[in-house]
Amino acid sequence: MDALTIHEAAETTGWSPRMLRYVESSGLIEARRSPAGYRLFGPEELQRLRTLRELLDERGVTLQEVGFALRLRRDEDLARAVEAWFEAQPARPADVAADDWLGGRGVFLGGAQVGGPFATPWRLERGPLLDLGPHVVDLLDAVLGPVVAVRASGDLLGWVGLLLTHESGAVSDVALCALMEPAAGRTSVEVHGPTRSVAVDVGAALDRDVFPTVAAELARTAAREPHPLDVVRGLHLQRVLADAEAQLRD
Repeated sequence: MDALTIHEAAETTGWSPRMLRYVESSGLIEARRSPAGYRLFGPEELQRLRTLRELLDERGVTLQEVGFALRLRRDEDLARAVEAWFEAQPARPADVAADDWLGGRGVFLGGAQVGGPFATPWRLERGPLLDLGPHVVDLLDAVLGPVVAVRASGDLLGWVGLLLTHESGAVSDVALCALMEPAAGRTSVEVHGPTRSVAVDVGAALDRDVFPTVAAELARTAAREPHPLDVVRGLHLQRVLADAEAQLRD
């Protein structure tokens, strides 16, 4: 065997052509090129692909993690910066008082109930509370402290309002709706204290690195590595939302 095309290599290794392109773009292998510019995979590249799959399966890591490990090997400045971050001791900034948040607000307005690929049966039947609610309640809960009480009002399939009381004493309110046209959509969270306010456009904060990070952390959690966003936190949020849904159905 001299060399295989990308489609032949995909059949031989089990990697899809798309994943083979990704593996190459990550620098994990370097495929040769035919005179016409097509990728060619020889015995050496095929063996590297096989051992790469074995590494992922045996160690429970992702392609993104192996690719980042390669970056650390090649970029000494990045490696030093990462090591410095690990070595640094967590510390609250001197100008930020502990537990100084007074309250906050979250507004998640989408269009899942209007139509399109997200208009799935459960969203149409249960409304925005279970669709958008987990995201905004999770964010406010993380910043202001655990939610200890919720009061819900509005229409389960229309506009939902939540008033959250946090363990810290802070209070936050939430607006949810899934009947908005795209131009009217909004995903924002803000928190306020005596001396400062912070607002985040959640949609704009979702850059291209977010989802690979989520996938990598989910894989580690599935391998039983502890994570703060575990089943305990999921059940906490579920109880808050179940309480709110029961109030809206009464």
